[in-house]
Amino acid sequence: MAAGNGTLPTLGSVIGHAETALTKLYDLRAQADAAKDTDLSAQLAAKSATFRPA
Repeated sequence: MAAGNGTLPTLGSVIGHAETALTKLYDLRAQADAAKDTDLSAQLAAKSATFRPA
């Protein structure tokens, strides 16, 4: 089964766009996780300061 002249470049372009979109998705999820971790760390620090033994 032979591919037409434009099939492989088009397929490569589609794959490239999909990889770019997936990379952006992973970046956004990593940013959200980092923000959540920062918030949880701040909450833990506040609680630690409140409940520090005398």
